[in-house]
Amino acid sequence: RVLSIGLDLSRALAAAHRRGVLHCDLNAENAIVTEKDGAKLLDFGLATLLRVPSREAEGGVTPALDTPIGTMLSATTSGAAGTPETMAPEIWRGEPPSPASDVYSLGAVLYQLCAGVSPFHDTPVSALARAVQDEDAPPLEARAPGVDPRLAAILTRCLRRLPEERYASGDALREALEQ
Repeated sequence: RVLSIGLDLSRALAAAHRRGVLHCDLNAENAIVTEKDGAKLLDFGLATLLRVPSREAEGGVTPALDTPIGTMLSATTSGAAGTPETMAPEIWRGEPPSPASDVYSLGAVLYQLCAGVSPFHDTPVSALARAVQDEDAPPLEARAPGVDPRLAAILTRCLRRLPEERYASGDALREALEQ
């Protein structure tokens, strides 16, 4: 069931990323599961727009919707915003969000669905920022022994502390989940 939900949410995230949109607040409350249509991603209230590289210099061609995401158009770096349980380490540091930040958040949501608790559920909010930045998430297999090892490996990668060690986008995560 978690795999099915993860596929649906990663497809939604991939579609947003391809259109230059970061969700920036992926959490369990911002997803809905219906019997008919599967899981849907909701509440883009903290979303950030990305600028895709312009191809105007190449003959005036408008970038396609699947153009790779380029540099930030706008980002708030004065403070962390989002749901603490699912915020990526770089967001806690006040760095701009990226597709990998959304991947971290979706990984935290799927971890919670498998284990019944968020990766750092036993950490006080006052210590959460430091823990997320300095410690690896506890292994999913320890909290959900029956989870498929392949799914656990995907979620472990989603929750890596360094963005470059995670899946680069919703599309990359979707591809891993589809396999």
